[in-house]
Amino acid sequence: MNEPMAPKKWIIPLALLILTVAAGAYFLMRPAPRGEQVTVNQLNDAEAAFYEMATPNYELVIDWAFYGELRRHVARVENHVLLTAQVQYWDDEQNTWSALVDVPENQADYLTVPGMFRMLRTELINELRSEIRVEIDGDPLLPRYIFLGAMEDEGVLIRETEVEITVVSFSPLTTPY
Repeated sequence: MNEPMAPKKWIIPLALLILTVAAGAYFLMRPAPRGEQVTVNQLNDAEAAFYEMATPNYELVIDWAFYGELRRHVARVENHVLLTAQVQYWDDEQNTWSALVDVPENQADYLTVPGMFRMLRTELINELRSEIRVEIDGDPLLPRYIFLGAMEDEGVLIRETEVEITVVSFSPLTTPY
């Protein structure tokens, strides 16, 4: 006759079962990313429409949400050329944004509207993300929301590499900066 398992022996399998069920429930119940899957041609068409409709002088505020980190970027553009780019970080403990600091020019291209389109085209062409979803709308037409799914390496998803990018504001500047 089988004897009941000692309490020590059944606690670990039970804990693993509970964690597995909880993880599965989270995966099934998490909200789907916003936006739609897009093609390179759709991006090209939207970028052409942006150049037709938009002022060449603008301020763009973009939030980038990474695993455990939220950044707010502020870029000022004149004649479609980036003039200044700054970033600040969200402090969960203080419930406030840090002071703005300059972003080096060689790291700031993606902070302009054309730079966002280039980044999306590169991501689509390289096919290193599990999914890419974009909302392109507004006046002027530009990517207002971008979801870059987990990166993949030889078919294996790399955890905690998802990125959500949200345009907080696009403000035309009537006079150059």
